[in-house]
Amino acid sequence: MSAQEFKNALAAGPSPKSKEAPRLQHLLLVDFASPTQALVKVRVRIDTLLYVDYLSYHCIDHAWLITAKSFHVEQRYEP
Repeated sequence: MSAQEFKNALAAGPSPKSKEAPRLQHLLLVDFASPTQALVKVRVRIDTLLYVDYLSYHCIDHAWLITAKSFHVEQRYEP
């Protein structure tokens, strides 16, 4: 699925917030490779999916920005 197809699929349904779906987030790791680069690992539950996300951050113009993301669906819950 392309990024645009994914965005369209998300926009087509109700948001987890509008459904009062569970949301949990846990910071698992912050690893600074340099003063301007970091890797962050988080576990996030949004509605019926539990993800493990790896986020690459870069400090650009004094702001920390996510420059890359990868994820794994760790668990699926019954709706």
